[in-house]
Amino acid sequence: MRGDVTHNAALLLHRFVQTESCKSQKGILRRFAFRYIPRVIVVSVVCVIWCVPTFAATRTWTGLINSDWTNSQNWEGLSVPTSADTALIPGGLTNYPTIATRVTVNTLVVNSVGSGASVTVSPLGFLTVGDVDVHANGTLINGGAILSNGELTVEGVVTLTSGTMNIHDVTVDSAGAFTVSGGTLLGDGLFTDNGTIFISSGLILLADSVAKKPSENLIINAGGILFQSGGTVSVNDFITDNKDPAGTYNQS
Repeated sequence: MRGDVTHNAALLLHRFVQTESCKSQKGILRRFAFRYIPRVIVVSVVCVIWCVPTFAATRTWTGLINSDWTNSQNWEGLSVPTSADTALIPGGLTNYPTIATRVTVNTLVVNSVGSGASVTVSPLGFLTVGDVDVHANGTLINGGAILSNGELTVEGVVTLTSGTMNIHDVTVDSAGAFTVSGGTLLGDGLFTDNGTIFISSGLILLADSVAKKPSENLIINAGGILFQSGGTVSVNDFITDNKDPAGTYNQS
């Protein structure tokens, strides 16, 4: 890009000299500088600004003011996470974030340290994210929409009350709990390892769209439990582990 700017400046000078050939060389250069150099400077500044790369950063929630995710004063460094960033939500705070608009981050970690952290996606919220980690003693509540092309790992509690969660893979692990009490869970994979999946209402559909038939299996590994008291579970097949203790599917 810088080479292009230099080349263009040289062409401007050459053309200017041709049209001003009858005038002194010093006068030509003076008039060229006055007329064209500001343009070259502007182009160069725009190039520098536009070409600066965006680096991923880690942003930590403080909740200093309120629960508004978009308020920069609720984040360390007064910087709201962007689509390239990792958002950390630590425990032990007074205010925890509510997402009530469109938000995009690369990674979300709930209860990164401490205990009791939570993130709520309201009915007006739409979270687009790569990976989500809900650590032990952390909570993620969705009443709006969550779209993830990565993995949701649940070691704490995730609750779908309404709206939609479209997650590439969901793993409920280490005594974690995933509860569907309304809304729709879509995805390519649903696994439970020593965790529990509850569904009392709503829909679990292992496909990437409600218009498609289920194409993936629900895998209940050793120690995992799927408990269904209502709602609909639509999957290609149920697979339970035969190890001790075996995975369990209870329907009532």
